[in-house]
Order: sequence, then C-alpha cells, then structure tokens
Amino acid sequence: LVRRIKCDEARPSCQKCSSTGRKCDGYITTGESTPKRTQELSLNVYKSEEESSAIDFFLRVSIPQFTGNSPSEFWNRHVLQLAQQDVGTRHALVALAHLHRDFTNPQNESKHNQPALYHYDAAIRSHISSVSGEMQDILKSSSAMSTAIVFMCIEIMQGHLASAVSLLQRSVAILPRSRNQYVPLYEEFISRLKIHAQRLVDKNMFGSSPFDHASKEVVMKYRQPGDWRSSCKELLRDCSAIFGELSFEERIQRLCIMSGAPKIAHKNSPTSREAAAHNALHMRRLLEITNIFDEEAANTSDNERAALNDSLLPLYRITVSLAEANLGLANSDSQETTPLAPSFALDMGVIGPLYEVARRCRDPNLRRKIVHLLRMSNRHEGLLKSSTYANIVQTIIDIEEAGLTDVKSSSDIPLRSRISQHCLSFDLQRLKHTISYKPLIGDSKDFYHRDILT
Repeated sequence: LVRRIKCDEARPSCQKCSSTGRKCDGYITTGESTPKRTQELSLNVYKSEEESSAIDFFLRVSIPQFTGNSPSEFWNRHVLQLAQQDVGTRHALVALAHLHRDFTNPQNESKHNQPALYHYDAAIRSHISSVSGEMQDILKSSSAMSTAIVFMCIEIMQGHLASAVSLLQRSVAILPRSRNQYVPLYEEFISRLKIHAQRLVDKNMFGSSPFDHASKEVVMKYRQPGDWRSSCKELLRDCSAIFGELSFEERIQRLCIMSGAPKIAHKNSPTSREAAAHNALHMRRLLEITNIFDEEAANTSDNERAALNDSLLPLYRITVSLAEANLGLANSDSQETTPLAPSFALDMGVIGPLYEVARRCRDPNLRRKIVHLLRMSNRHEGLLKSSTYANIVQTIIDIEEAGLTDVKSSSDIPLRSRISQHCLSFDLQRLKHTISYKPLIGDSKDFYHRDILT
C-alpha cells in the first residue's frame, strides 16, 4: 500500500517530497511551467555593471533584431540558458552585445571597442580550452557549437567576412556528426548562413546549389492542401482555358490569388511582427511563382523568354512593395538620402528577394527603386549587406543600359544588351566582390567579370 501525501505546492519543488529525497508527483505539467520571457532568466551571473548593461541591451534590442520576423529558440532561450553555466558562452554574448550596441549607434565611430575585445578574447580562450579534449566530447557539447555561432555573428558585425566564412565551413563540417538534442537549432542557423555564403562567396563551396535548401523550405514549410506549386504548373499549362480573355498581367494577378497566398486571420489587427512574417512569406511565394515561369519557358526562344520575363512586372512590383513595407519605407521619398539606423538580422529578410527581382526585372524605375531601398535600409542580414547589394544591382543596371539612351521601360533594353547566368563571388583574400555573367544572346562560352565597388 502506497500512502499518498498531498503536495504542498511550494515552488520550485514540494518541500515535503524534497526533504525526504522523493520525486514530487504532485504537480500537473502545463505549458506554462516553462518561463515565456527571456527576461525571467537570472542575470546574477553578470557580475559587473558593464556586463549587466551589455546583456540588458542584448535582451531589449539585439534579440528582437536578430530573430527578425519569427521567434528563435536559439536566441530567446537556448544560448541565454547556456550562458548561465558556461563562462565562454557568457563572455561571447557580452562581446556580441557590446559590438551590436556600437553597430546600432552611427555616432560611435570607434573601431576598437575595448570591452568587446576583452570579452571576445576571453571567450576564444575558453572555447579553445573546451574543444581541446576528445572529439567525442566535442560532438556531444552544446557549448562548442553555440559559441561558434555567436563567434560568427561577432566576425560578421566587425566586417570580417573571411573569418566568418571560415567558422561557418568548420561548423558545417562538424554539424552532421554532432550528437546532442539542440542540433535542430543549430541547423536552422547554419543552413541560412550556408545559403548566404553560396550566394555571396561561391555557389559551389558546400557542394550543392545555394537554392536547394531555400526551395525545399518554401515548398515544404508553406505547402497548402493540394500542393500549391503543382497547382501553379497546371494553371500555367492551360491559362487560356481558366482565365478566358484576361490580359496576361491579369492572369498573373489571378495566379497569385489562386496559388494559395496566405491570409492573416485575426479578430484584431496583426502585430507588426506577424504582418512582417506574412509579407516575407508572400515575397517568397511570388519568387517561387516566377521560378516556375522560368522553368516553363526554358525551351522557348530568347524573344519569348524576354517577353515572358517583362510581363512578370506586376509580380515584381508586389514583391518590392512587400519589402518596402517590411523596411518601414512604404511612404518614403525617393529623393531621401538619409538611411535608416543600422540593423542586424539573421533571417532571410529583404536583401535576397530584392536582389532576385533586380537581376530578373529590366524595368528601369523599379530597379532604381530597389537600389534606393537597399541603400536606405542600412541592413546586415547574416552575411548579406544591403549597401553591397545596392552596388551589385547598380552594376547590373550599368552593364545592361550601357550605350542606351532614354530607357523608360524594359522594352527599351534590347536582347543584345541583356545579360544572363549572373553569379556572385567574393575573394576572401582581396576582399573584393565580383559579378560574372554571359550575354543573353550569342554563342559565347566565356563569362565576363566585373568587380563591384564597395
């Protein structure tokens, strides 16, 4: 006979049970047993006023910026909890907080943040000590990979892309062999930076296409009943039967509606983060639709492909408008030259979608609007820097409009002036970005190369 004793419901554990060494079964597990706010984590481990101030900034400013449009378990909870136990992670977070505070303050022109350098050095020494043991222990360790991720952010924020990419390559090599419960958190972050590195540095650096993960993520994560991508392809095969005598632009607009573009269903107005997440998802859907058009037109003539691409202008305009809204620049003056306050995010954001539109769309007004938005946004998104991409888009414009006068629409850019197969690369030694491309028409097997001004 087991005697049942009523739980006294003392927190954090029942005194009647803990005093006798028993496991308390008196609590009913609920979803609220886990703290919901990062601020509820103890800050007692940050002893000095300097450390406490830095971490306070990290909680209030850094985490909301880093996580972008959706919550991140890694930043909101995991790395903060790890810092309670691991001194190396703690130093790394304090260093990152100091650097981010300087990064967001345009008036601070100091290139040497002494507190950040001190804590970063301490974090590196602790990290080296922790990884000097057996490989089996390293693979099981959550602190080694978490600290490496924070180190990548520190290097990116300092503009040390070569160091950040080197850390990323090592993390990519170790991650498949890691054996701890937090691997999915690391994969989410590492996969995103892999896409950035393949876009910016070398598309073959990890042995796969930079868009493999992105396409899979879009299709799988946002799949609607009936598979919206398959539905789009069916529509494309027989647009006339479905849309009757609608113009091609109207067909595209209808296609956007029928492709399952998400709606926000709220009794009340959505939060700014929910609206931004919706816009980001919608941008990615629209780009997927343009990818489908490209696939369908792969075997058509140069003239037909150019006409098809020019007809996608309504989709491109919507995509840019969504990016504009997420940047808070929807009502900005095109003549405005004062950029937004610097921001640093680790989600896919707007830089990638704006570049994708600019490299496909030849409309001179929309392209120049994209350049303006990229310059004004003053953003870092992982390895991507908006000002660098503004220069890349401007270079594409300069190449395709060279020698032309009075370009008012995409039809004013002839096929002989258009380029294709653009790819970007970044020389880690010269710290120089290069765009490589071929003419759209002609039999040239050689790529042309143009350095990007930074």
